This record gives sequence, C-alpha cells and structure tokens, in this order.
Amino acid sequence: PWSNENIKICLDFKNITLNEFGATALALYTGMRLDEICNLKKTDIHENCIHIYKGKTKSSTRVIPVHYLLKDLLHLLNLKSKDGYIITDLCPGGYDDKRSANFQKKLKRLRDKLEWPKGVVFHSLRNTFSTRMENLGIPSNHLSQLMGHEDGNMALDVYSGGLAIEPLRESISKLTYGTEVDSLAKTGVILRELCRGTSGFRCIIRFHRHLHDFSIAIGAQVLRVSLFLLLQGRCSLPLFTISHNIGKPWLRVASSSDRSSIGTSYKGVNR
Repeated sequence: PWSNENIKICLDFKNITLNEFGATALALYTGMRLDEICNLKKTDIHENCIHIYKGKTKSSTRVIPVHYLLKDLLHLLNLKSKDGYIITDLCPGGYDDKRSANFQKKLKRLRDKLEWPKGVVFHSLRNTFSTRMENLGIPSNHLSQLMGHEDGNMALDVYSGGLAIEPLRESISKLTYGTEVDSLAKTGVILRELCRGTSGFRCIIRFHRHLHDFSIAIGAQVLRVSLFLLLQGRCSLPLFTISHNIGKPWLRVASSSDRSSIGTSYKGVNR
C-alpha cells in the first residue's frame, strides 16, 4: 500500500494535473479501479453516490457512496469536463482501445518523476483503501461490496431500492488518512485551479473549521473565502469583493496588518 508520505508527496506535487489528482483521490476514497475511474461519466454520479454499471466482473457492478471529502473535487471535475467524463479529454489506446491505457502511462511518468519504487503503482491504491478500511474495523461484507469483489453478492437493484446504501455510507464516511492528507484531497488542486491568474503574488492558504472555507493571502490582501461559493462561481479570485448569503458576508478583505488573524474567525463571517 501507499504510505501517507507517498500520498502527500503525490497530491502536493506542483506539476500534478487535475486529472491525475482527481483519479488518485477517487482511488483513495472509493477503492475504484483505474479503468472504472476513467470510464466514470458525469451522469453516473447522482443521489450522492457513484454508480458503476459494468466492469471486469459481475460483482464490479455496484454503488459507492461519495465520501464527503470528494464532493467539492467531483464538482470541479464535473465543471471542467469537456466530454461528459469525470476524468476528461483522455485519448484511448491499447489493443482494446481503453480510455485508461494512455492515462496509465501518464501516471507512471508522474511516479517516475517522484522517483518512487516500482511497487508503488496506481493499482496498489486499492490495497491502500482496503487496508485502511480493515484497520478501521469496517465489516468485510461492506468492504467487498464497496470494492466490487466476488464475494460482495449484492445486486445493483438492491442499492437502487435504497435497502443497503446507508450502512455503506456510514462505513465509508469513517475513512480518513489523517488531517494532512484529507486536507490535500479535499482542496489541494482545487485551490490551484481557483488561483490561476494570480502569478506574481504570494499565496498563503490556511483552512478553517471543517475545511469548508479558508483564508488566502495574495500580495497585501487577506481573503476568507467560502469554497462552496467559489465552486458555484458566485465569487472568484483575485476579485476582492464581499459576497452575501442570507445577509451574511462570506468573503472578507482585510489589510496586511490583519494577516496574523488567519485561522481565526471573523465576526459576522459565516462559518
């Protein structure tokens, strides 16, 4: 399995692309195979679940509740999609014309840049997911159903009827890789995407309670921003204005002298 240090180095790598980041985070928090991730369409995600309709085995057909840390990332991947796929704009390859073929080679080049041992490969993220869930005491039948193993023995119609999804949702919500990794997985590459166009400025980012909002220091300005509003396009960077939601400001501009207050709450700012 990947160590937490491996995960942090990968997710925080300055040259990682949105597709590479998204695929890695999805594998970490769903246990999905690379081919399943590459074939995942925007329309396959609904009711706060990922629906896999076909795969390498019959038991691959399954439903995976979306981990709460993936919600904002999936929203961004959805917005950026050019072709209806969550991992967008891939060039199929190989004898069977798989969408994952050339992307897998790209992921290998990323690992080569990080100079990792040969055993640390993308597919071993499934083992990382499995090991972490087992260590958390997740029931083996839940893990089999989430990962699409042969002993899952639960058909898709059972999930769609709403009979068994809540126990799985409870199980997957317990998954954590620690504060540092979870923070990177939730917002690491999202902030890079949002901060494009701020070159020449020094960006300092710190997260607030529950990772729902954050402060950004850009040049001499300090912003506290609602991640939700940014993803919805209701405010942007580096637009230094105040947005409102039910009369409460979600974004505040402070002077450089207030930079020491990063990480504390501002009066009247929605938390």
